[in-house]
Amino acid sequence: MGLISNTKQKSKRQNLIMSNIFKIERYISSGCNKNRKIGLELEHFICGQDYKIVTYEEVTKVLSEIIEKTGASKYMEEGHLFGFITEKYWVSLEPGCQIEISIIPQENVEEIEKIYNEFRLACEEVLEKHGMIFVESGVHPLIDNGVITPDELPLLPRKRYELMDRYFQNTGSKGKYMMRATASTQVSLDFESEEDAIRKMQVLEKLAPVLGLLTETGNKVKNRKLFKPFLTRTQIWHDVDDKRCGYFPGSLSKNYSLEDYAKYVYETPSILLNREGEVIDLGDKSAKDYYGDEELKGTEEHILSMFFPTVRLKKYVEYRVADSMPIEKALGYAALVSRLMYDKETLDKLAELFSDVVDEKQIYEAEKSIIEHGYQADVYGRNVCEWLGIIFEMALSEKSDKKELCSDDGKYIKKLINLPFLNHEYAEIVRGNEEAHLESGKKIKDYLLSSTAKYHERVVRTLYLPKLFTENEVKSFEGLIETLYGIFGKVIAEYERNSEYRALFGFDERLEKLILRPKKYDCDVPIARIDIFHNDETGEFKFCEFNTDGTSAMNEDRELNIAFRLSDAWKEFEKKYHTESFELFDTWVSEVVRLYQQSEGVEEKKLPNVAIVDFMESGTVNEFEIFRQRFEEKGIHTVISDIREIDWDGENCITADGTKIDIIYRRAVTSDIMAHFDEVQGFISAAVAGKVCLMGDFRTQIVHNKLLFKVLHMEETMKLLTKEEQMFVRAHVPMTISLCGIKGSDDMSLAESERLRRKELFDDVMNNKNKWIIKPEDSYGSKGVLAGEECTDEVWRETVLKNMNEGYILQEFVEPYRLRNIDLQAESTKWITTSNLTGLFVYGGKFKGCYSRVSFDKMISTQYNEMSLPTMVVEV
Repeated sequence: MGLISNTKQKSKRQNLIMSNIFKIERYISSGCNKNRKIGLELEHFICGQDYKIVTYEEVTKVLSEIIEKTGASKYMEEGHLFGFITEKYWVSLEPGCQIEISIIPQENVEEIEKIYNEFRLACEEVLEKHGMIFVESGVHPLIDNGVITPDELPLLPRKRYELMDRYFQNTGSKGKYMMRATASTQVSLDFESEEDAIRKMQVLEKLAPVLGLLTETGNKVKNRKLFKPFLTRTQIWHDVDDKRCGYFPGSLSKNYSLEDYAKYVYETPSILLNREGEVIDLGDKSAKDYYGDEELKGTEEHILSMFFPTVRLKKYVEYRVADSMPIEKALGYAALVSRLMYDKETLDKLAELFSDVVDEKQIYEAEKSIIEHGYQADVYGRNVCEWLGIIFEMALSEKSDKKELCSDDGKYIKKLINLPFLNHEYAEIVRGNEEAHLESGKKIKDYLLSSTAKYHERVVRTLYLPKLFTENEVKSFEGLIETLYGIFGKVIAEYERNSEYRALFGFDERLEKLILRPKKYDCDVPIARIDIFHNDETGEFKFCEFNTDGTSAMNEDRELNIAFRLSDAWKEFEKKYHTESFELFDTWVSEVVRLYQQSEGVEEKKLPNVAIVDFMESGTVNEFEIFRQRFEEKGIHTVISDIREIDWDGENCITADGTKIDIIYRRAVTSDIMAHFDEVQGFISAAVAGKVCLMGDFRTQIVHNKLLFKVLHMEETMKLLTKEEQMFVRAHVPMTISLCGIKGSDDMSLAESERLRRKELFDDVMNNKNKWIIKPEDSYGSKGVLAGEECTDEVWRETVLKNMNEGYILQEFVEPYRLRNIDLQAESTKWITTSNLTGLFVYGGKFKGCYSRVSFDKMISTQYNEMSLPTMVVEV
């Protein structure tokens, strides 16, 4: 009897387990419907100025004011405010005070956009009042760049999160990062049947590595000690708890079912259970362990919510692969996913394309490849960009059944098309058809040979693929220039105010007096070209040089753009994407007039006379002539003059032909002026008398001199800056010191710790040359620059020692981003990779355009094999 009773008991228990699993399965399948709605959840970090960490108390104060403003219903739990609910959306606080908006599923993306804009409108005024902002990023910026640890971010006072936080400390090393410092964009989709749900889930899982890369966001500087270059949020989530994150075991198998999914979540540790409002700590127990012989009632949704796979099944399919993104990109993502999943033919094609991916381990391998190699990664036997091409082509197809989904989906989806993909698209036009493009390469070469694109009579050399950017990069460049010029302004103001600070630059006394003259207009540095090493895939960048005096190459970019528009590759690319080039001449003429009119005593309606001056043996005369023509077209009489021929008669600044000058557009660099000081006394006298307006004035030398890179990192400068500006400097300005600063290990006047530090640095410089580059403090055209990468150990050591006391700086070497190109002007069909350097033209403190240089080597300069490319902005 006992054995029979035991068997019956086991059978009854097994039946109950299966019944509870069936309840979870039935809960999921109850969502089956014929709709094609789209749901969007978007998380935001909420930060104060300088990304200041905001506490729970501060966040709830903001939420309370928004609730009062909108008339929404509060969401309370355990006596605490955790969000609010409206008819169209609800807002919740996530573990690290992230604010998530969940928009009730809509028929189309346009409706989601309207609802989100209503939400932002309700929030913006309140946020501004409290000095806070929303930040859309996959990882909190201060975590992403290593400024803080997750322990410094608040955890909401909620028992659920307390239990999860404790549990994850034993399952991986990134639980704290995941809860406090990650934010995502989630899309939810309807399904018609169990088969449809599983099919969508499996295809979305296989797409995840590629779409995860496409939708990755960041703060343009990564903590390389903690994270590898790509998919930072994915790296974090994969080190939280492999039982509930990523991809469930067997989820790609042919026979996988909703029952399998339900069984997994029922039998795997649940951490906690929310039962009738009570939070129960389960620890390592599963729902199966907890319920035992008890029937499951009403906790199906909660059990499902305690698992965080990349594709989660509830009463809908929830896709969790994307980072938190700005809304325009999030809408594109939602439109893309819905187009791929709701068109049966497209879904079938994707399933067939991925038919060889049969194990979740293959997905993990694909993600691993992307984490290491980004857009150069191989995924399931194809390059990432090949997959993106297939995905975009499918999603942007104008088939009639897709039009029914949403006629405007395309305009949203195109917001996802990014620079790495466009670079791939342009190259694919040529790849495999190299011979057919040889004639185009010859057209470019022939045009340039007869053009004005010459520097010291040397015709600019180029390749066949242009340098592309999108509106996203343009916005980024605008933002970085705004920040940089804010820093410049503080540095220059401190230089003028503080003699001790001036001493850090060590300028010649004559130059210092010229710098300290009163300025005539509102911009300290009216024209500059800020050279950066920009990574097209991550958006990260490091500064190379701040070129103010003698800013040039506007004409090279203009002529190269004309030449490249003769090529078959550009014509083919233009069929699909429209490109624009930067206008760099008339914009400068307008800025010169604007600044001049701020000068004291200037008659607003009077048109000035302009002189473009340089030491003509080193000037780019062809470019000067084009500027002269553009000034003349505006009715401004302009002459080109050697700076040594400028005269001062005690009342007027005069050129050799007797023209009285109101504005000097100075192309002569300050170092050349100081080297020929006695020869340019007419120019100096006119400047000192204040009767001529200089574009730019001598204060630009504070920025132009490479010592600024060193000064920016010094405590004397850091105390002038906001925390955000300090982070900006540390992230983007290479570590720089005076070369003579590595001496002194035997100087007994120094503290022992300082002598040891200098010895260690000296040894590192001498023995690890590839990490370093040396440059004269004040030079241009890469004169005197030497990178350890480019020479032998013997040459490096000899050059460092020789220039120890010769006014050189030592700087960390930044390895440029490399991009594939092809040189068809040389009648070659060999593809090569090139190092890239981007110059940002700045007029009146505003970004106005780019100049692009490349090299086969890691060094990009005139004494190596430097080439120039036209810069084009692609409109998508």
